[in-house]
Amino acid sequence: MKIGIISGVLILLIVFTLPAFAEPLISVETDDNVYHEGETIIISGKISTIITGTPVLIQIFSEKNNVEIAQITVADDGSYSHTVIAGPLFSEAGEYTVRASYGGDNIVETQFTFSPKTETTETKTFEVDAGSHGTFDVEYSIEGGTVKDM
Repeated sequence: MKIGIISGVLILLIVFTLPAFAEPLISVETDDNVYHEGETIIISGKISTIITGTPVLIQIFSEKNNVEIAQITVADDGSYSHTVIAGPLFSEAGEYTVRASYGGDNIVETQFTFSPKTETTETKTFEVDAGSHGTFDVEYSIEGGTVKDM
């Protein structure tokens, strides 16, 4: 009889404590998935259980190169954020990994794609109809869009 009660209590403990271990202690995300040189990257997340005086460690990697590292203070509500300008250390185009760690083994990651500025800018010409005055060409360059009318 005692074995049955002990087994029942153990099963209840396992069933009710497993979901608590499934929830990560820390989360991390960026405000976009693609960034170009000079743009602002906002990294943010949430801590579910705050450890007083423990900062979040943020690292950004391009393959194995570390391009950013920062210690971020956690707010009273468990949130944190860090702003980075995609700049000189982001030299290679491709996928970058943001790693956030908190209190030891609590590590999460997210990725984004980075594109550096290109040296050559393609100039296009748009023909503008000026009515009875004829037409004239306007040279322009645009990134990430299409000019449909002027």
